Amino acid sequence: MEGKRMKFEGVMAIVIAAIVAIICLDGILINKLPMEALRYPLFCAAVVMLTAAIEIVKAVRNGTGKQKPIHKNARNFAVAAALMVGYIILMWLFGFIVSSIALTIAFTVIYKMEKPVAINIGAAVVIIAVYFIFSRLLYIFLPEGLFFEWLF
Repeated sequence: MEGKRMKFEGVMAIVIAAIVAIICLDGILINKLPMEALRYPLFCAAVVMLTAAIEIVKAVRNGTGKQKPIHKNARNFAVAAALMVGYIILMWLFGFIVSSIALTIAFTVIYKMEKPVAINIGAAVVIIAVYFIFSRLLYIFLPEGLFFEWLF
């Protein structure tokens, strides 16, 4: 049963990635959008298709391979979902950097991870690096938030 589920999830991931690719191609061919604007979504779709194909091959080879649960119980899933909703609201209010660091801190505190200070410092460095890579190299501007737009 688990092998069938993994195959189904892999096929669904490929279908969703194909839809994203088709939407990008529609933007290029019909709406005359520049290719530069669609490279990242096409890259993401290709990565999703590749990883889903790998998962399907693993599921077929293993036959009845067991899939490890992402969350051990419904409470953990509900907490993670609530954190993601809070993350979206914080991103709208305070932008990418502040909300991403707050989400990392919340996850380390709620799930009582080992070495939370090291995790949070490492995550903050990565988050700031991602922000500057996107804004300076790719010219993709991540949300700044209403508060900082009002402040500056």
